[in-house]
Amino acid sequence: MQQIRRMDALVILTVTLVTLFTDLATAVAVGMVISLFYFALETSSAVQVVPREPSEGVQIYDVHGTLFFGSTSHFLELFPEAVVKKDPEDVRLVFETGHVADFSAVQALNKLGERYGVYGKRLTLEKLMPKTHRVLSRAQGLLVEEITLSLDEQMVLPNLEPELPSHLHIERVPSVDFSYVERRRSHSRDESDSA
Repeated sequence: MQQIRRMDALVILTVTLVTLFTDLATAVAVGMVISLFYFALETSSAVQVVPREPSEGVQIYDVHGTLFFGSTSHFLELFPEAVVKKDPEDVRLVFETGHVADFSAVQALNKLGERYGVYGKRLTLEKLMPKTHRVLSRAQGLLVEEITLSLDEQMVLPNLEPELPSHLHIERVPSVDFSYVERRRSHSRDESDSA
């Protein structure tokens, strides 16, 4: 037997109680607001930064997850003063599986760049997803001078799904094997061409 999550139970109970005292539309709105705040709280700690072994004066960090207004504090906590001090002069954030979603995330990157700038170090953002590339290239004038935005074509991951409708918002994750999906697509195209 499956159990319901406590937060879901709280939302159900709250919507039921608000419905008794007001109307259903108000109760649904209250339930949505509670769910929204819980989702933001839950995803705020989902951003992860994984350091690689430093080599030749370069420290590389792989960023996983979405950097947005709710996760900026947690993101900055992952780079305490002691870490910033001991890192070499060239620090690179690789966003191969990470996303920069909004301008509060850009502000968090600026704060991080300023932290490194105090010690004469530079921060480079690399391997950006197409959506992250768009956000950061729009905000390039807002970035502090300690941040280098690597906008080279080889450093921006290609958009591998141009035929998908944009409303699906699907991007490839490098660790996922899509060969089965591609074989199915080519098979269905061959069948439609032969018909």
